[in-house]
Amino acid sequence: MPLPPSVSRIVSDTWRLVETGNGRALAFTSLLGFDFEASADVPRSPLEEGSFVSYNKIVQPRDIRVELGCQGSPAELDSTLVVLDEWLEKATLLSFQTPSREYDRLALKHVSFRLSRETGIGALYVSLGLQEIREIGHTYQAGEGCFPITLGQAGHPQHASLVEAGYAAALSRAKSELPRALRVLLERF
Repeated sequence: MPLPPSVSRIVSDTWRLVETGNGRALAFTSLLGFDFEASADVPRSPLEEGSFVSYNKIVQPRDIRVELGCQGSPAELDSTLVVLDEWLEKATLLSFQTPSREYDRLALKHVSFRLSRETGIGALYVSLGLQEIREIGHTYQAGEGCFPITLGQAGHPQHASLVEAGYAAALSRAKSELPRALRVLLERF
């Protein structure tokens, strides 16, 4: 059963969520609502005699709330819900494509859905909350006695940079003075 005319007033195949990396996408046929929020803070601190000093702006991650509708068979709609649930549970980066703009580097933080008796079981309405993800890397100064951090030395492989951007201080003790377990680890990396 088709979506009611009042719901289908903005119809486009360009309302899509696309998984960054593998390109898996969900397409929606109707836009029910779109809210976008961007903000920045200017931290300030009090000084003597009631004065204040302000610091540079801190831009907050963008927040998107969108309500979308899609049509399909019960199996297709169930597949859409399975993918949304997977994206919600995992740290998956997404791109949200609209007719006028693409918002990338987003994480899905909220999902709710409803089926309506008026539209039958062939229409699904979803409400999504998306937030921009900003990744930053740690950079260490290169100095005397320092060497590049290898992938194996990172706390978690996805946190390591594949370019030579970080450095760690060299060990001051000889390998023979180190405990056996630490020597084995250093030899592996």
